[in-house]
Amino acid sequence: METTVTSATWMSVITAITDVISVASIVEVLAAVTAITVTFAFMWWGVRWAIAKVMGAIRKGKV
Repeated sequence: METTVTSATWMSVITAITDVISVASIVEVLAAVTAITVTFAFMWWGVRWAIAKVMGAIRKGKV
């Protein structure tokens, strides 16, 4: 039994995908990813700053 794949075969899949994905949903995902990335960047900066302060205090003998 041989099955031929044509554009009509894929039409239901393409329609389902285009119904779910829109410009608004892509913008929402990009906004969420950007917010998470910025949050992690500030956390990384803050942790490095705190470690530098603690290590500086240890080196100077204040802790």
